[in-house]
Amino acid sequence: MLGLVAAVVMSSCSDDEQSPEPTQQNDKYCLMYYAAGGDEAHDNSFFQPIQYAAESTGDNVAITCLLKSSSEGTNPNHVAFYTGEKGKLQQDDSFRVPDDFSIVDPKNLTDFIKRSCDRFPNRKYILIYSGHGSPFNFSYDLSDEAIGMSRSTLYDDHKMMSAAAMAKGIADAGVHLEALIASSCLQGCIEHIAEWEGLADYFLTSPFAIPDVAYDDSSLVGDLENGTTVEQSLANTAQRAISAWSVYQDKNNELPNYGTIVEVVKINNLKPLWDVLSETYQLMTATMDDINYTTDFPEFYGTTMCQGYLRAYYEKLRINEDDFFENLRPTYTLDFRDFLRYAYMYSGNLRMAPLLSRLDAILSDILVTHIQSNGKHDFIFNVMAGKILFTSDHLSRYRTCRFDRLTGWSTFNEALEAHRSAM
Repeated sequence: MLGLVAAVVMSSCSDDEQSPEPTQQNDKYCLMYYAAGGDEAHDNSFFQPIQYAAESTGDNVAITCLLKSSSEGTNPNHVAFYTGEKGKLQQDDSFRVPDDFSIVDPKNLTDFIKRSCDRFPNRKYILIYSGHGSPFNFSYDLSDEAIGMSRSTLYDDHKMMSAAAMAKGIADAGVHLEALIASSCLQGCIEHIAEWEGLADYFLTSPFAIPDVAYDDSSLVGDLENGTTVEQSLANTAQRAISAWSVYQDKNNELPNYGTIVEVVKINNLKPLWDVLSETYQLMTATMDDINYTTDFPEFYGTTMCQGYLRAYYEKLRINEDDFFENLRPTYTLDFRDFLRYAYMYSGNLRMAPLLSRLDAILSDILVTHIQSNGKHDFIFNVMAGKILFTSDHLSRYRTCRFDRLTGWSTFNEALEAHRSAM
């Protein structure tokens, strides 16, 4: 599993598109790194970007870091708190935690944010979480004790932190974030975003696995030091990342080849997105038995719209293992916008057209930037999909996710499966 790093910018404890020109501002920031090694190799690879970012701090940007090393290596399960300012990173030797300290406990995230605010008050805050991310996993994310949780975000000694647990940790700190950055694999899923809505203004992430090199945090600090807006700084970070990661597309070297994606999303208010998705899924559910009279795909003429939805569903769900770009796409996921686009074409449901137009307008507004290494835009937000949703146990658990409560995605899946079984 490749490493992941996330950064969050929060407003002071006391208190859209990519811009063509950076706008100057006088704000001071604190970047808060919340990191879990997971294994001996990543203990070092996660810490290095923090060290280098600290070297770039000056008068306007400071750093805090809570790092828990893995149970491997020379310093097992070591937990340390660091501060960085004016080019130097220092460990706080007075910081103590119990031997059973768990970085996936939301209370510990809350305490870390509060400690960071106390150390650097009256700033805007960026939270950077670093660790091993996981695709949707019912064992980790939706256990009986984990109601409302979605995809896993951090790993610590065989325990996972869910998106809902992270949301609680941030919310209980009482601080609104300017931005959230996930330098962790597989975090760009719609279930995550639904859990974190309103906790931050921006989210930097990827729906795919990302390299250990992750983001250029030093340049991010430099942008903020020089007065560049948060939005532009994050857009710059995304562009730098995709440029650096392009080496992984070189099939002539010995590195693993896989596609990469990076995006910056506005997540402060996503009600328009939930509304249009809910209306779309309701329409599709109500039109399963309607007939397709479009002739663009002659083989689909006269079939039910349900058959068109199913064709689109399984076509977009299927992973092409011969396509290097999809090699690390998580199983049982699809991109919801791409699926709806194909469902519209294959079903001939013309009533979907205005809804898809609304969806595209909303995505254009909330996506500050979205870059795929293959130049396409067919993976924006992953959503859980496939037969794993069709069992009663999994379906009932999934319905605890905030995304599902807002949109009814599982209800559409249930209806689709019922019609498929009856064919």
